[in-house]
Amino acid sequence: MRKISSRRVLLAVFLVTAFVATAAAAEPLDRAAEVARHRQALDDAKVTARIDNLKILSRSGIADEALFDEIERRLLERYTSRNEEPLELDETAWLAEALGLSGLEKYRATLNKVAAGAPLEKVGKHAREAAADLEIAAKRNAAIARRYPEAQGLALEHELLYNRLRSDDRKLRKDAAKMICRSSPQAPLLYETMAERLRAGYASERDEQAVDELAWYCKALAVSGLPEHRDLVKKVAKGAGEEKLQEVAQEIVEQKR
Repeated sequence: MRKISSRRVLLAVFLVTAFVATAAAAEPLDRAAEVARHRQALDDAKVTARIDNLKILSRSGIADEALFDEIERRLLERYTSRNEEPLELDETAWLAEALGLSGLEKYRATLNKVAAGAPLEKVGKHAREAAADLEIAAKRNAAIARRYPEAQGLALEHELLYNRLRSDDRKLRKDAAKMICRSSPQAPLLYETMAERLRAGYASERDEQAVDELAWYCKALAVSGLPEHRDLVKKVAKGAGEEKLQEVAQEIVEQKR
């Protein structure tokens, strides 16, 4: 019987592992439950709750066509009204904004129609801005939906945060840090990802927007409760290349005493 070399065995194991990881990464995120909640919330009896739902949906990265078809239908029903109450006007404007942040090109014609024909400037302005946002929204939504093998054991909400942190889009990364500050997720991978970026840039970064991003990482790492992250924030307080970042880190250190 022909002997199989250990090198070939290792190569075979590597290829199988890579195939499995790639296949797993190709599986889309299952966001059906979120979509259902957003669809139900469109019918909430309170206009403020409906507006809040549209705001959350606009930041979610969801691009479900059936959901946004319904939003498009409601926008087309309402945009010509001249007599909306202030909160109803806000809701119509947010319908337009959400449609643009779907990132779906199919809605450009509708947004242009609303922008050109809305009698109320607030609605027209939001529709124009939403049409302009379609392309960047499509890129951001794709980044949020991307799968990383190392994150697939995380809860869905944590995986979505990780995807933002791994993206090339600074706004998405900073938004993730802000969300982590608010929710304090129990997911070490999120904190280590931010810590890695902070270690790499705190001493040398000078760009104002980049420094602001690193400051948010300091704030988010402060909620992890882990000693290594406290120590890192202390290093930033002493050695950051920008005074603003030093001040933010120092304030965190003093609060945690």
